[in-house]
Amino acid sequence: MKVAEDLLRKVSEEKQYRAMGVDPGAIDEEARTVRLAFSSEDQYERWFGVEILDHSPEAVRLDRYMREGAAFLVNHDTKDLVGVVEDVEISTDRRGRAVVRFGESARAEEIFRDIVNGIRRFVSVGYMVHKMVLESQSDEGPDVYRVTDWEPFEISTVPVPADPTVGIGKSLEDHIPVVPEETKETVMAEENTTPKAPEVDVKSIEANASKGGAQKERDRISEILAISKKHGHGDAAESFIRDGKTVDEFRIHVLESRGEMTPVKDSPEIGMTDKQVKQFSVIKMIRSMIDPTDHGLQEAAAFEIEASRAADKKAHRPARGKFIPADVLARKMVRGTQIGSRDITAGPGGTGQYTVDTMMMPLIEALHNQMLVRQLGATTFEGLVGDLAFPREGARSTTYWVGEGKDVTESDPGFNEVTMTPKTVGATSDLTRKVINQSSLDIENWLVGTLGRDLAIEGDRAAIHGSGSAHQPLGITNTTGIGNVAGGANGAAPTYSHMIALEKEVAIDNALRGRMAFLTNPKVRWILRDTYRNTTGGDIPIWSGGLDGELVGYNAFATNQVSSTLTKGNQSLSSAVILGNWEDLYLGFWGGLDINVDTSTLSKSGGIRVVALQDMDVALARVQSFAAMLDALTA
Repeated sequence: MKVAEDLLRKVSEEKQYRAMGVDPGAIDEEARTVRLAFSSEDQYERWFGVEILDHSPEAVRLDRYMREGAAFLVNHDTKDLVGVVEDVEISTDRRGRAVVRFGESARAEEIFRDIVNGIRRFVSVGYMVHKMVLESQSDEGPDVYRVTDWEPFEISTVPVPADPTVGIGKSLEDHIPVVPEETKETVMAEENTTPKAPEVDVKSIEANASKGGAQKERDRISEILAISKKHGHGDAAESFIRDGKTVDEFRIHVLESRGEMTPVKDSPEIGMTDKQVKQFSVIKMIRSMIDPTDHGLQEAAAFEIEASRAADKKAHRPARGKFIPADVLARKMVRGTQIGSRDITAGPGGTGQYTVDTMMMPLIEALHNQMLVRQLGATTFEGLVGDLAFPREGARSTTYWVGEGKDVTESDPGFNEVTMTPKTVGATSDLTRKVINQSSLDIENWLVGTLGRDLAIEGDRAAIHGSGSAHQPLGITNTTGIGNVAGGANGAAPTYSHMIALEKEVAIDNALRGRMAFLTNPKVRWILRDTYRNTTGGDIPIWSGGLDGELVGYNAFATNQVSSTLTKGNQSLSSAVILGNWEDLYLGFWGGLDINVDTSTLSKSGGIRVVALQDMDVALARVQSFAAMLDALTA
C-alpha cells in the first residue's frame, strides 16, 4: 500500500534523526575508534505515525558512506566535526553498524574521553527518507509506516537519545551545508555586502529642474535614494531619478521585484489526519518541555515533538517554545473562556479540583466578551511570512476637457502602502503538578481552547481599540483619517441623527460598499432600543431586533469588546459606535500558537506556568471605509 504523495513529499523534504546507545566494549583507545550500532528496525513515533526503518540491504543507500565516508558530529552540528565514519554495514541482525575514528584535535579528544568514560552513551543517525509504505492501520493507535528506501548521511553523539529539543529533528534549512572554502568566502562576501545607493549627479538634475521646483526635485531624489539604500535596487534608482519618475513609481517597482504586491502566505496546517489530531497531546508536549533531559518524557512526546517541528517549518521561523500545529488548533478549540490568565489547581478548593473526580460532567465555560470582527467580515491572512506591504492607490488622476490641438494637463495618481508587521500577544495559565499528572478530564482540549480563545479575544479587541503603541496593533478607533461624528464637548447620548451622520461620513468618501455593519457595546444598544426615531414617542426604536439587530438599515452588533470608558471632555464613560465596511479590516497572523513553559515562577509548589504567544497585526485597507462616534454617553 503506497503512502500518499503529499505525505511522502513532506517527510522526504526533512532530515530525520533517531538514536541508539554505544557499546563500551567496542572502544579501541589505541586506534581511537569506536564500533557502534547507529540504526535498527525499532519503532519510532513521528508526527505522521509510527516509523520503521527497513534494514534489508536493498533498503539502505550506503553508496555515499562507502564512497566518501561520513562525518561524525556532535549534536548534528556540521561545525562540530570530531571524527569520520568508516566500515559501514547492515549486519545480519538488521542493524546499521559502523566504526568511527576520532581526530586528534582538542575537541575530538574531549568527546572521545567522554565516550570512553561512559559520559556520552548515545549516538544519533541523520537520514533522508526516499520511499515508504503504509504497513498497518488502526483506529485505536497511530498508523505504522515502513521506510523501504532511506539514506544515512551522518552520525552524531548526543546527550539524550531521540530528543528533538537537543539538536535533533531540525529541518533542512536549520542545517548548514558544508561549503568549500573558496565558495564560502564568496557566500560570506555576498551576505555582508550592504546595497549601495547609486551615484547620481544631483546638481545636474537640479539645474534642469524648472524654476521654483528645485526643492521638490531634491525631495524626490532624496526619497528614492533612501528607499534604494534600504532595499537595494541601486541601478534602478539611478534610472528612475534620471528619467524623472516619481517616488511612488519607484516604490511600486521595489514591491514588485520583492514579490510583495500580494501577501506572502502559506497554509499553516501541516497535513495531520483526524486520527493524528486526536492523538496529539498538548499535556505530553508540555511535560517534555518541563525537563528536556528526561529521556522518558521525550520518548512519550515523540509524536508531539515531531509535529511541532513540522509546524516550525511551516511557520518559516523557530518557535520561542513549541508550536501547536494549526491542524490541532482548528479541531481542538473548545468554546471560550474569560480574558486574561487563570490558575488551575487540583487540590481542595482549587479551580482544577473538579477535573480529577470519577464522575465527569461537561466543563462549564467562563463568561467572556463576544468576538465579532471576523463575523462582521474582516479579511484574514494566515500563515504569513515576513512583513507585508499592500500597494494602495491614493488620489486618482485628474481628468480634463480640452480643446482641439491643446494638451491635457498632467497629473499623477498617488500611491502609498498599507503595511503589516507581526506583533506578539500573550496569555498565561498556571497549572499545578497534580493537574498535569492526574487530571482525567480532557484538560488539554480545555488548555488549547482557553489560551487560544484568550489570545483571539485580545486580538479582536486590538482590532477595535489597539493603541498602535506599547507593541500593540493600531485599531480602528485610533486610526487617523476615519470618519468622525462628535456628540459634543463632553459627549452626548446617541441619537438617530448621530447614526445617520456616521453613514454620511462613509458615503461622502464613496466607501459605502461591501460588508457594511454597525458595531457598539450592549450599553449603547440598550439606549438605542429605548430611544425612538421620533423623540416624542410612538415611533419605532432606533435599534430594532435583539442582540444582532438593525440600525438605520444596516446590520448592527453589540459586544463588550467595544469600550464604554472612553474619555471625552470632563467625563470618562463614553462608548464607541462604529460603522464600516468590515472587509477593509485586515487581520494578519504569523505562525501558530507558540507554547512555552515557565518552570521557575511556581517551582516551590511544583507547578508550572504555561505561556501562549501569537504573532498578529491589524490594518485598514481604506480609512474612508470606517466612521466612529467615540463619545456616546450611556449614563
